[in-house]
Amino acid sequence: MTREDIEQWVKDNPIEWHEAISRDEDWNEQKVMAERFFLHKPEGALFYVIESSFYTIDEMTHAVILTDNIKEYKRKVRKYICSGDTLEEAMQIAEEDRIKRACEALHIK
Repeated sequence: MTREDIEQWVKDNPIEWHEAISRDEDWNEQKVMAERFFLHKPEGALFYVIESSFYTIDEMTHAVILTDNIKEYKRKVRKYICSGDTLEEAMQIAEEDRIKRACEALHIK
């Protein structure tokens, strides 16, 4: 298997995104985009979440996070991947991270 095989597989099987609600420990709600996988994931499995927030009054950033729970206050794992200026850019970052992680797991350069 090669990196090109992984890239093709990711292209053929993109992440299915689902709008969801995340809550912090104070039960403040935030709309997020989550990998649909989280609806039926095995215990402890990680999935992608995109958290959007304003970093200035009129500029929004979209953080790509690898986590184990949609609810922020229940997360045991929260690995920040990168931020995108648009939601589409953040989704592309998640796809590129999938390729990177798959290649690392399979020891492919």
